[in-house]
Amino acid sequence: MSYDVDLHEVDCACRSGVYLVDYDYESCNWDAKAIGEDPQCARFEVMEANKFFFSTSAYPCNDGVCEDSSQSTAVANGEDGKYGPGTFYTINTDEPFNVNVRFWADNRWRLTKITTELTQNGTTITLVQDDANYIYSLYRSLYYGMTAVVSNFNSTSAESTRDKCQNECGFYSSTLSNFEWKEYNSWDR
Repeated sequence: MSYDVDLHEVDCACRSGVYLVDYDYESCNWDAKAIGEDPQCARFEVMEANKFFFSTSAYPCNDGVCEDSSQSTAVANGEDGKYGPGTFYTINTDEPFNVNVRFWADNRWRLTKITTELTQNGTTITLVQDDANYIYSLYRSLYYGMTAVVSNFNSTSAESTRDKCQNECGFYSSTLSNFEWKEYNSWDR
């Protein structure tokens, strides 16, 4: 999965997200929970980001119940000098960049790791989720197809502390373009 993203307007306390969700009508649907509760669907958070913070996480679920926090998360932010607004960052979020996600499998189709590459002007940073025991159960969902979801939302106060922000979100837009889906191109041999 590959796409271009422009987050230069997505300030602190705001998030843009891209998700793959194991959505079906039997075990995971929007009617399964009471109003106001999230459905318990296995999912891969391809991107939850603003111009200061980029996170990617996997959430496998067992019997329709997901953990509150993922054991498989990779993050880029200004603290590592690689991601943020300004030319001194490897990925300058004042400008568009490319996101390329690869789901690695062994020769028996078992999910072994997930890499997320952020690329801009010929430079790349790579976020890796490689806890194969944790992400293993997502292979079936990926193989049979997951629903793609795109979202913009305001962060809660607790979420805002991840990118050290006390501001409110306000109005903004993000741009996602050039989506491309490829199959069978990530083998861990």
